[in-house]
Amino acid sequence: MWRKIGLIAGIVLGVVLGVGAYLYARGQALPGLPLAPLPRSLAPAIAAGDSAAVAAAARARCTLVAGGSRKACFEDFLLQLVRQDRVRLAMGTLDLLGQTDDDIRRYGHDYSHVVGINAWRPGKDLGTVYLQCNERFQSGCYHGVIQAFFAYEGTDSAKVVHLCHDHPILRDNAWLHFQCVHGIGHGLLQDYSMNLPRALAGCDVLGNYFDSESCYGGAFMEFILGGRGQSHHTHVPEGAGHEMAGMNHPAMVPDTAPRFKVRDRSDPLYPCSVLGSRYERSCYEM
Repeated sequence: MWRKIGLIAGIVLGVVLGVGAYLYARGQALPGLPLAPLPRSLAPAIAAGDSAAVAAAARARCTLVAGGSRKACFEDFLLQLVRQDRVRLAMGTLDLLGQTDDDIRRYGHDYSHVVGINAWRPGKDLGTVYLQCNERFQSGCYHGVIQAFFAYEGTDSAKVVHLCHDHPILRDNAWLHFQCVHGIGHGLLQDYSMNLPRALAGCDVLGNYFDSESCYGGAFMEFILGGRGQSHHTHVPEGAGHEMAGMNHPAMVPDTAPRFKVRDRSDPLYPCSVLGSRYERSCYEM
């Protein structure tokens, strides 16, 4: 009897393993296993920019995993598109996924930030990359691009001042210019290790009210995300030229100023209540 039970169990296990191997070979995400490359059968849809077909493939790929593994599965799927320079397709796919999935819609800004952070690398034209992003999910793609730029190029005052004016696409298009200077706020807070006063002071060097106010909003937005544990930071590869390459969070410049705490439970108006008056409007608005 036990021999029969063992035989049946062996057959069942063999079937399960066989089915798992088949699904994994087709790109299916499975609990406890590393994510597989996208299946070759998806290449025609990617080449055609068919976001509906690509979104359907993403849903199918990630359907057997849950929680953090599911989030990582969708993020990996989008990043595999970005690595093929299909940023616009990644954002279109994310938009369609969010229309039918409450969790993806809830964390859509996180996903779009990750897309933007990975969309730009040294050697790419910043304006051209910006045109591949869109305003979906609170424009996170745009903000991520600026974070990546600062992570690789640094945040000296000259770069901060000239970034959104040296590229005609970012200078002459009012919408993209706003997204650029707003993204500077995100990037400064990233590089200054969540030191909000220092990032806001960096926004002040932009030199005009619109640019500085837009930058403040980006810094406050990144501060909120960081306080909720949702912030994403660029990882600069070893030897990429940034002065901090090789550290755990190489995008973050060492900050010798006193740490600025994320929240003060005794003060419901924090951080707005401890900042200078010039920052109050943007702080309370955000």
